[in-house]
Amino acid sequence: MSFIKSGSLNTVICICVLLLFSKSAMSCDETLKVSAAQQWPPYSYLEDGVYKGLDIEILELVLTKAKLCWQYVSFPSSARAFKEVENNRVDLIFAASWNLQRERFAQFSVPYRTESMVLFSHVDNTQPFEFKGKRTIAVNRGSFYGNKFGEFVAQCEECIVEVSLAHQRFALLQNKRVDFSIEDDLTGSYTLQHGNFYNITKRIDSVIHNNHVHYLLGLNKKGAMAKERIDNAVKQLDKEISQLVMQYKQNLASG
Repeated sequence: MSFIKSGSLNTVICICVLLLFSKSAMSCDETLKVSAAQQWPPYSYLEDGVYKGLDIEILELVLTKAKLCWQYVSFPSSARAFKEVENNRVDLIFAASWNLQRERFAQFSVPYRTESMVLFSHVDNTQPFEFKGKRTIAVNRGSFYGNKFGEFVAQCEECIVEVSLAHQRFALLQNKRVDFSIEDDLTGSYTLQHGNFYNITKRIDSVIHNNHVHYLLGLNKKGAMAKERIDNAVKQLDKEISQLVMQYKQNLASG
């Protein structure tokens, strides 16, 4: 049996440590500052200091494939996050809907999943929703709900109540302070299951907007580089992403 002398052992340990650092350094050559919501389950939420959720899992899968590292930052609203991208202080926002206004200061990846924006209301509210009349609606600050809804907002700005968190919007519904709340289907269903909102119902016949969501990146050299890599990664991971989405939907349905 051969033995390694103390000096040789130290050398081996140093070499191993260097190899570990080299492997880590080679895993990505650029770090993106990513805006992530702390309270947007089941897509993105902070638990014990760790970001979790469907969009977090998809993002980390995609960025790892694209050989990009990430650093999470959080802001009080989507509107603030978009402003940070516009000012080149944030590199990426996930789950972004395309619209012409945002394209003036950002570029979009290929879509990586779809979302359905639906209405929720108090069970006592039996009024149908129409894109006319005066109905008070709680919405997420900075979100996009389609051109038709945008036209409705332009005609009745006083109808809109902007609130950043789903459980706060549901609290307004529960107290009958608003007539409706617009939520992503999974977000609304999750909030119903995990909160004390038994007198709130989903309007399954009132879909406000269906659309693809993208990664939104800055209009700069770093954004262009990241977009190319992310587009390629999303295309290669299409099957894995679809399986993740289906898994979350099934878990939420069975819960």
